[in-house]
Amino acid sequence: MSTIKKKKSTQPKIQFPTCNLCAHYQPFTSSCGLKGKQVDGYDMESPAECKKDGSFMRYTNAVPHFLNYYGDESSLTFKGHDLSRCAVNEEGIPVFVETKRGIEIPVPANDSVKDFTCDLFHGVPLVETYQGQRQLIYEIGVELARKEAEDSGVELTVLDEERDSQGFYHYIEGYYHAKSQRTKKRVTSMASEPIPEW
Repeated sequence: MSTIKKKKSTQPKIQFPTCNLCAHYQPFTSSCGLKGKQVDGYDMESPAECKKDGSFMRYTNAVPHFLNYYGDESSLTFKGHDLSRCAVNEEGIPVFVETKRGIEIPVPANDSVKDFTCDLFHGVPLVETYQGQRQLIYEIGVELARKEAEDSGVELTVLDEERDSQGFYHYIEGYYHAKSQRTKKRVTSMASEPIPEW
């Protein structure tokens, strides 16, 4: 990996933990794996109780949201994630991946990922990260996820419990729609380029 970490700075303490910062949170089903109930990822009441009984377990790759520092009473007009907790690449762009859990510090999917493709606004593509591949396989199934990985030049790691995943129709439909839009943009971009003289 060619990414470099920013120097550690004094970071605010998480005063208001939310479900999505807990390792028991299941982002694909918006549920608590420990207590077996539906939860909201940004709920602050349940985690407060969980901290009291010792069941809250911090998922360290989840990047805190500013509301985790200041709570609902925050007077900040901009409420986003604290990207100062992320590493930056050689161009100074924060290295993060956006998942169902929220913003996360990306973990390489496997050894085929040598460098992350970073985008200032969209982060690292799901398919390049361990977390993202789990999400892709859940949403669009193993076969489409493998095709997406091949198109991106990386290998797909399929866990034992994921081998039979076929995805869900609404996610698959959205995947094809997004792919179609990307193709249209690419064709339009090529058509607008000047035709070379032979």
